[in-house]
Amino acid sequence: MQGSITVSQAAGVLNSALSFKAGTVVSDRNISVANAQALLAKGVTFSASTLSVPTASALSSLLAVDENGNSIMAALKAAGITSLQMGTAANPVVVTQALANDAITLGGLQIAGAQVDATGGLTASGSAAFAGLGLAIPAGAALIVTGNAISFSEMSSLASKGVTVVPDTSPGMGNKITVSLASSDVLTLAKANAILNAKPAGAADEITFSASGAVTLKLAASNSDLAT
Repeated sequence: MQGSITVSQAAGVLNSALSFKAGTVVSDRNISVANAQALLAKGVTFSASTLSVPTASALSSLLAVDENGNSIMAALKAAGITSLQMGTAANPVVVTQALANDAITLGGLQIAGAQVDATGGLTASGSAAFAGLGLAIPAGAALIVTGNAISFSEMSSLASKGVTVVPDTSPGMGNKITVSLASSDVLTLAKANAILNAKPAGAADEITFSASGAVTLKLAASNSDLAT
């Protein structure tokens, strides 16, 4: 067989010694791990398919690396699967930070319906990477800004998710967090306010901005964000 097929159409081949011709593409939008592996073994690729991964242990198995440095997820990714659906926004699957880092190391993945475990604490930079993967950050988690310095892009990403940040309490660090802006960053009043408000209510901590060059301030339509 060759061309675009669905999982149901491929069932007959999956249960036989036959294989698919090169160029056969699975068109299902959602596909189970078992079906994805079986289809991959028959030589297909995937087009915009989302892999259903219902548990953290299933994700762990997909990311586990063998003695040759290969993993099931790496093979599926090479065949076109880069989106994973775990739980839902209302009922996310909790994954460990180590497992999330394994997914980040593989690269190119987006995981929906999952939340990173805050056990042991979360750093702001680490959480920005987890958010980039698509993982939710636990509500109310205060993220430590290691060294009290963070980039604007990381801080903006975190502030948009409504999290709070706290300074590094290592000796000599003080209580001021510096957000560094690059010349390519575009600062808006909404983003600036979200960042400035990303500290625990009533905290004496200070959040300041530092720019290495000229920074663009972009105002809302009709300068509406300047209205008092």
